[in-house]
Amino acid sequence: MNAPPQDLNIEKAVLGAILLEKDAIYTAIQIIKPNAFYSDNHNIIYNAIYKLYTERKPIDLLTVSNELRESNKLDSIGGAYYISSLTNNVGSCANLENHCKILYELFLRREMIRTLMSFTNVIDNDYEKDIFESYNNISAELSSLFELSLSSDYHNMKDVISERLNKIAEIKPNENNLIGINTGFSRLNSFTNGLQSGDYVIIGARPSMGKTIISLLIARAAIFQSKKKVLYFSLEMNKERIADRLLSIESKIDSKKIASNRLDNCEWKNLDESQGLYNNKDFFIIDNSGMTIEDIKARCITLHRKFGIDEVIIDYIQLIKHSFKNRNTNDNVTHISKNIKAIAKEINCPIIALSQLNRGGVGRPEMKDLRDSGSLEQDADIIWLLHREDYEGCECLPEAINRIDNIIAKNRNGDVGAFYTYRNDIWSYIGEIRFEELASIENQMPFNAYDGIDINENPFNL
Repeated sequence: MNAPPQDLNIEKAVLGAILLEKDAIYTAIQIIKPNAFYSDNHNIIYNAIYKLYTERKPIDLLTVSNELRESNKLDSIGGAYYISSLTNNVGSCANLENHCKILYELFLRREMIRTLMSFTNVIDNDYEKDIFESYNNISAELSSLFELSLSSDYHNMKDVISERLNKIAEIKPNENNLIGINTGFSRLNSFTNGLQSGDYVIIGARPSMGKTIISLLIARAAIFQSKKKVLYFSLEMNKERIADRLLSIESKIDSKKIASNRLDNCEWKNLDESQGLYNNKDFFIIDNSGMTIEDIKARCITLHRKFGIDEVIIDYIQLIKHSFKNRNTNDNVTHISKNIKAIAKEINCPIIALSQLNRGGVGRPEMKDLRDSGSLEQDADIIWLLHREDYEGCECLPEAINRIDNIIAKNRNGDVGAFYTYRNDIWSYIGEIRFEELASIENQMPFNAYDGIDINENPFNL
């Protein structure tokens, strides 16, 4: 069996620096906790140093030797000669912080190995124990281990404010005067100032209201207008169907004609040109069904590290596979929702998650209609609900035909309100201009057709 992760020379260098430089303990104490050394002798020495530190006593060769002598441990670690030898190879304390970090990372690696090995017998032999419960126990223990390494992180508020002002001064709003990522909808941009890093956005609607098309338009705006990299999880449709809809948006050709190849030469030319729009764009899609939130998290982190993902879209929450076999749906959706929020924070980018609403509802939806869990309402930073009067089978006014009511029911860092968009299924269009009016607009692409609209208009007076 290979030796556990360790570096005795680093351990000696850290102890030697503490013994030579009176202020070195203040650097070490913030990073290294007692018993973090691999060598038992080094742990004994560091614990003696730690005790002197807590008692506000000076730390040097003599005081540490005396402390070990009084506790009858000096001879066991090699005597005063060994303590003195620790300083022999310390030329400078300049690298102490880096050495401390290396030492503590090696400790964390050993503890991770110990934790995982301690669960091996349970996983191998106790088949009656829920595997997801074992996973959560392992995760909890590993999380508590890493929380210890962050326990000394604190900040003086005067420094935080100063740094924040410097960062604010560096912010350069884009061409649409947005700080965040363009949503593709001018009125939504006015509510949010663009999607911000760490935002958890839920788009809730009943079936066939346009959730998927809206999510693709959001992705498209991020890619083309804000020059961002997008990761799209399609848990319902395969990647070919998503491609059909994107081609339909770009070419203004019915997606059903595209899927069945009922195309003339002119339409094929349009498709070729549409394909070229994505040649140099970073738009990644994962269409695996049956993914757990842990699967999604792993892929988000991996692709974020590899490509620098700026925005994530999940279509949709209720299709994420439940992690807990023996818990009810609400508990599982709560687990999923809290993890989505955690992922957004960890990779520091907005996550837009689509959600079904409760069955049987009619009329304009509310946050309580989000399906399966109140946790969605609690966790989300922005809740965007979609409603179509003409889809409920009831009579509606002519102006409501093909109209989508967009309700921003929750906005943690901005205003709530509402706006209209209009849908045309011929080429998967949803925009703030009626489809039949687009011919009079110079640029007919959906996200460029919004200029000049009064973004302060509020049709629902919310």
